[in-house]
Amino acid sequence: MTMLVGAVLLAASLAVYLYSLPRGGRTARFVGSPLEGYIVVGLVCLLGLGLLLTITGAIELAKG
Repeated sequence: MTMLVGAVLLAASLAVYLYSLPRGGRTARFVGSPLEGYIVVGLVCLLGLGLLLTITGAIELAKG
């Protein structure tokens, strides 16, 4: 279960990252806003938590 939750968080953080990439010469809406730093920190935390849960789940699965 832990591994599944971690994989979902990793997928969500990847989707948010890909959505926020510049396209068509336009940047994301949050760039230059007061929330820019918080959004980046939240994205990195989501990525780290997803990776941590995925690794923890894999270790639990290997232990049996």
